[in-house]
Amino acid sequence: MVTACEALRLIDNRGLTAAERLKLGEPEAEGQQIGKLYRIAMQKKGIWDGVPIEYARIQTDTPPKDGWNHGWTR
Repeated sequence: MVTACEALRLIDNRGLTAAERLKLGEPEAEGQQIGKLYRIAMQKKGIWDGVPIEYARIQTDTPPKDGWNHGWTR
């Protein structure tokens, strides 16, 4: 997760990092917004107006009600 967040922080709005721009011979990103995707991802808003996005997913940390199916075979 740390690597993914760092990649989002380093890319511009065209999807290039500074090293990739240099390798491709692209001009510097003066008008580019570097880290825009990272900032959007870290805002965590827009799902339920004020409720954290973590609560928008199904909570699956509890065991099933049936327990283990000992009769299951392949």
